[in-house]
Amino acid sequence: MNAISLQFSSATDPQLSEVVFVKSGSNESFHSARGKTSGAIGSHRTFQWTAAVKGLALLFISAKMEDIDNAHERKATLGFLSGGKGSFAASLDYALSKQPAWLCEMFGTSSNGNAYARQIILRSNPERKSAGPVSLSIRKAKFNRSSITIKLDGQECREGDLLALYQGIAGTPGSSPWRSQKAEETLESQTSRYHKFVQEAFARGPFPAPFNNARWHQGLRSIYRHELLSALPSRNVFSRTGLSKIVGGLAELQVIRKILESNELSIFESSHDLPSLTSGDRSTRLKQLRDCLGNRAPLKCAHVPFHTGALALMKILALVHNQNIHFTDSFAHSTQLARAAYSNNFNVRPDIFCTNIAAAAWLMRNSHAHEYIPVMLMPPFSQRILGPQREVTPSYKGEYHFMSEIPSSAS
Repeated sequence: MNAISLQFSSATDPQLSEVVFVKSGSNESFHSARGKTSGAIGSHRTFQWTAAVKGLALLFISAKMEDIDNAHERKATLGFLSGGKGSFAASLDYALSKQPAWLCEMFGTSSNGNAYARQIILRSNPERKSAGPVSLSIRKAKFNRSSITIKLDGQECREGDLLALYQGIAGTPGSSPWRSQKAEETLESQTSRYHKFVQEAFARGPFPAPFNNARWHQGLRSIYRHELLSALPSRNVFSRTGLSKIVGGLAELQVIRKILESNELSIFESSHDLPSLTSGDRSTRLKQLRDCLGNRAPLKCAHVPFHTGALALMKILALVHNQNIHFTDSFAHSTQLARAAYSNNFNVRPDIFCTNIAAAAWLMRNSHAHEYIPVMLMPPFSQRILGPQREVTPSYKGEYHFMSEIPSSAS
């Protein structure tokens, strides 16, 4: 198996400073350094911090962030990078086609003289010869997660650090500790692209597409995962103000009152009944959770991919706060998940699962479903966690709004 180490520096914006690539089956090692000359490093191989190199860095970081809980999936690739004209993905695609000196020096060449990187990176729609974006992934036959090392200022990155590093390079405003001038893709163009993708997926297969088609499932999952990871660093979903508003709103929802009253449960009558959630309180509670999860087997969580808010909460705990949470079965919709819970028909029996109000109400009223109890109901809140910070501009006329509030699908 090949191995690669990418060293980043973070003096201002994060930048790739060194790359060490070790080719499988040989003693060949390729050491490249950023700059026009290698200087004290002593390597004659150099590269500039160009859009293509940024794309390469993002691709390997995304491969390192690949969901370890889904390692059993029979995918032939790791990581994912996609984009249209002018994107980092398009720049890397162009470099793979033209094979510049820095790319050949960084990874070496094959016996036919082509850049070895072309054997490592798999491209869909290369050079954008067809309409739509170019997509790139890393072949699993060449790398796995453990053979990729990402370091920042000499320290190996944890998953939460990888998340911030990715966004610092990608340049999404407000979503990383590093400042950036311009997002790679506007919110309007993202929304339009997702809308087109989802509509095409539904047009090509019977309901509940795209879950019945492996290609669509993989593509939609990649888009969803990228957007989820992009949004997590800029959200603080544990703030007292936010929770107070949500709990106050819950008390006014008739459907919630009916569900709770039918099971003799209670809800905060007022947002003032909420316990204090200062920074110290949050730190204490996270420590308690960390101690609890650290002394037992991983907390297994089953989920529905589009229950964004609930899944985001669990992902924040797992990725940002490094909690011992594993994501098991992914169901197409809440009805399917509820039926599995009712009949205890899981591939891996979860400790917790996230579902919508209707499915939760059905399970809570069912006398056979005593093994699971409701932990939190958060209708509009769940869809808003990862929503855009400002509204889509009036110029956008599409029907589909990614992460929009849909009460029937709120977790």
